[in-house]
Amino acid sequence: ALAKCQADGLGFVTVSVVDRNGNVQAMLRGDNAAQHTVEAARQKAYTAAAFGANTSDLSDRAKGDGATVADLPGTLFLAGGVSVKSASGSIAGIGVGGAPDGMRDQACAAAGLGAVAGGAAYGVFYGPAARRLTRPGVPVTGRGWVSGGN
Repeated sequence: ALAKCQADGLGFVTVSVVDRNGNVQAMLRGDNAAQHTVEAARQKAYTAAAFGANTSDLSDRAKGDGATVADLPGTLFLAGGVSVKSASGSIAGIGVGGAPDGMRDQACAAAGLGAVAGGAAYGVFYGPAARRLTRPGVPVTGRGWVSGGN
């Protein structure tokens, strides 16, 4: 995700990967990324993981009179978060914060998901965080979603 943003001239973003419960598993902060991007990336990742959908698809749920899902603590209904899924549903989220437009954040997060899914297909994950995000024998589809499996 950070590599995509850097290639697009947006190296001043933060990328956060969280598990289903919102616990940060990995974070990368680009050069000159402002402090607020750290929390924005984490909240976008958690929102995508918790709701099992990309945050750009959820923004309409956050509108309306009175209380909405946007009032839930720790969530951020702005574009820039993508859900990582397996056959059992959402297992993680990737969030990017700091680009001048949320859809550019989301494009970087989606590129990160594609890299994770591609790496899982070829068995190039290492370390405990990678083991939490993927399971042996779980195939990866061409769309970048982790799918199938146990």
